[in-house]
Amino acid sequence: MRLFRSDWIRAGGALAVAMSAATYIIGTQSPANVAPSADAVVYSVLHMTERMADRQACPLDLGQARALIEQQHATSGLILECSPLADGPDVLLHEFSAEHTLSDANTPARCSWTIEISYQGQSLVHRAVTEPAELPASPVGLSAETGSLISAPTR
Repeated sequence: MRLFRSDWIRAGGALAVAMSAATYIIGTQSPANVAPSADAVVYSVLHMTERMADRQACPLDLGQARALIEQQHATSGLILECSPLADGPDVLLHEFSAEHTLSDANTPARCSWTIEISYQGQSLVHRAVTEPAELPASPVGLSAETGSLISAPTR
């Protein structure tokens, strides 16, 4: 019992218990809890419009944008996992930016959208002009273009 009165022995014992518990936790952790599926492609959607007036005139509904992206790839065999904060070369990144043009006597107000899609160092740009508050993508066009960036795994 005299041995446990030493601070060094108690600290060493606590360190040994902590190290063995950490080894057990790391060793038993399931790979499914650590990383997304090997067949899944993580994607992210960002609204990159800088001017606040353009953002207000051309709002981007992120939920609708995600649904559109997933709809575009529903038949491709590509398994998508959305992560709003993901970044890096292995993330299928969709950067939306808009420029609002005011209406005049001859033309209505419009939003000129630029969508840059990048994946593993490759990128492509899609441009569209829409009415304010409309999403700027046709499912067929973006799906075909994005398919050139990704070789889709089978489900």
